Amino acid sequence: MRSHGGCSLHRVLGIVLGSVLLGSRQVVGLRGKLTVGPFDAHQFFFWLDVGLAPGAVVSLNVSNFRPANDTVLVILTHGQMLPLDYDYSAYTASYWRRPLHNRVVARHVIHSQKPDRFYFGVLNPQNATLLLEVDVAFVNPLGQHLPLQLAHLPETLWIGSVSFGLLLVVVILVLTLLCRHRATALHGLFVACLCFRTADLSLKWKYVELLSRTGSVPHWRWQIWQLTSNAFEICDILLLLLAALGWKVLKRRLSSTELRYTMMGTSMCSFLAVMNIIEDVSDPTRSVTLVFYVFRVVCYLVILFAVNYNLQLINIHLSENPISPTAAILYEKRQVYLNFGTIFAFIILRPFALLVLEIILLDDHSERDTWSINALSQVSEIAVYACLFVTLRPTLPMRRMAVLDLMLPHADDVPASFEDGGWQGPREINQAAGAGAGAGAGAGAAAAAAGAPLGGQPEFREELVVEYVPLPGGESD
Repeated sequence: MRSHGGCSLHRVLGIVLGSVLLGSRQVVGLRGKLTVGPFDAHQFFFWLDVGLAPGAVVSLNVSNFRPANDTVLVILTHGQMLPLDYDYSAYTASYWRRPLHNRVVARHVIHSQKPDRFYFGVLNPQNATLLLEVDVAFVNPLGQHLPLQLAHLPETLWIGSVSFGLLLVVVILVLTLLCRHRATALHGLFVACLCFRTADLSLKWKYVELLSRTGSVPHWRWQIWQLTSNAFEICDILLLLLAALGWKVLKRRLSSTELRYTMMGTSMCSFLAVMNIIEDVSDPTRSVTLVFYVFRVVCYLVILFAVNYNLQLINIHLSENPISPTAAILYEKRQVYLNFGTIFAFIILRPFALLVLEIILLDDHSERDTWSINALSQVSEIAVYACLFVTLRPTLPMRRMAVLDLMLPHADDVPASFEDGGWQGPREINQAAGAGAGAGAGAGAAAAAAGAPLGGQPEFREELVVEYVPLPGGESD
């Protein structure tokens, strides 16, 4: 990924921060029973947006520990919610309402002509500070405890987990059968990421499937799912960071400074992930979760800097010596980093693209399902990991690693080693070049006697195919 001089640091930071926060959004209305509180609320407050079919049953239990005049508990349809735009009062049109003074306990059956999305909230025209505790439960017909827009979410998660499992099997087969002696620890980390992601989707599928049938799930299932999800995010960031720093791509090992900061960052992310589970925090605005996202933004900025730095370093070496045995390797590594930068740019912009699609598809069509956006997100994520594996795959054995145009003397003066094709690797090029220099000196004297041009400049270029034999482990120094 090339950097542009006109792109300021605050603009890049804004893009990366927005990507992280959009990518970390939780599924709205995932639980069939929502208990929140106590918390402060001001003015016009809505806490739930669910799709309900005719005949659905809604149970409300809302307590207000700071009573205020004209406070009303309401249920709005999607059509009533759109034109509201903060212009509301105690007489705002609503599907259902009940005055809220101290506490409201109600059970309501949805009577509508067609399925719709309903908004539960509190109208507070006096702008008084309320202290609310909310308990909401809903059941759609046929015992469905998920909102209608998430009705097909369990099937989507199951297909996603199976797809990631198949990708994991393919990657393991490729690494063990085709690239057994060329796989590195970076590929092992890639396999670990796929394992965590497969387990994450499997646990999420089981959680949502139980929730859709029973309406309640043991809390330990939520904690295990969140712990696996956080482990996947840490492993994913670590994979991108190490690849951007050039570990097992440009160099065998990290420097002491890179290793120290990488270990410190991984430890910090792990600590925040565990604290997130202990405090049961799923709201992105909470302190622990927000620190985790900020740390992720910092890692993304380091990845951007490392990719651009390594690309500039490779370009400098190629500009100084564009035709050399190592240049062929550097050209390949430069292409790897260009592809990696493109993939990372797509990772950053993917949440924005999904958000735009969600707005286009669902903004004015409340009856449509949001599970399709989740399915599209999983498809794009699988494509990202497939492209990432192709980019970072172990170097395949190639008999023609590079084609170099070498400046050679006249064909009659070519040393026998050139014509015999006895080249085994870059290490022998220097030896053959030394032998050629000795032979060229004698040939130069003979050419001078015959009136041939001097100065060591050849008269033609001959294309030479150089065979490169990879070092053990598929690495090249």
